[in-house]
Amino acid sequence: MNEEKIKHKGPFAEFWHRLKKNKLSLVGLGILVFFIIIAIFADRIAPYGYAEQHLDKTFLLPCKEFLLGTDNLGRDIFSRIVYGSRVSLKIGFISILLAITAGGVLGCISGFYGGVAETIIMRIMDMMMAIPNVLMAIVIASVLGTGVSNLIIAIGISSIPSFARIVRASILSIRDLEYVEAARLSCCSDFRIISKHILPNIMAPVIVQATLSLGLAILSASGLSFLGLGVQAPIPEWGAMLAAGRSYMSSYWHLVVFPGCAIVLVVLGVNMFGDGLRDALDPRMKG
Repeated sequence: MNEEKIKHKGPFAEFWHRLKKNKLSLVGLGILVFFIIIAIFADRIAPYGYAEQHLDKTFLLPCKEFLLGTDNLGRDIFSRIVYGSRVSLKIGFISILLAITAGGVLGCISGFYGGVAETIIMRIMDMMMAIPNVLMAIVIASVLGTGVSNLIIAIGISSIPSFARIVRASILSIRDLEYVEAARLSCCSDFRIISKHILPNIMAPVIVQATLSLGLAILSASGLSFLGLGVQAPIPEWGAMLAAGRSYMSSYWHLVVFPGCAIVLVVLGVNMFGDGLRDALDPRMKG
């Protein structure tokens, strides 16, 4: 009876009801929202500027004045992690948005029209998928150079094939259904058919893929910055903080532990939420 009432309230209520059943997913959502809030209000949360130096207080362990200690230049690690959340999430969200846009367009063209366009696009996607995402991002970042913008482009391009294949597969499964044929017979343009009748019905797998790819994008950004191919000093980024602290980690553990914990937490949260989102949006889980 309760299930029937929930269904009558609408698809969002039904989706939220299924999502709430997965407690780990709610924990992951909470972690993601927590870091988003920190990123938005970084200026108010951080007690110091991310580049502010206290040269007389270098390598301090966590204390009352510096909650997570200081680095080799006397910069507050807590403040840098707080500001670093803004950088990492910005890279993650924008790069995935870039991948969704480009991959969605390519997937729509190949799935809706087929023919030579599909063959060319999907063979290019197959070649790109033959190379691991991180390795491709490293190659692209090496060519483009360092910086936040180039890092976003590198991660975004390396994520395009997965979205293109998902969109194509989803379109192939519904492009011959009755309501799409009815739209064709009504003389609707191809753009209208795709935007109004197809895309709204294939968003579930795209949203799930985007959520799961967000964690990988953040992890890739940290890895590239750790290798010196991403964000450069003094901009705070968790991977770059790990790279800067690895030379001192044997004596000053806090330089790498806290940035590492931030990476683990946000990626774990995104992946837990993505798993729950996948189950909640899976039509086979309904009922």
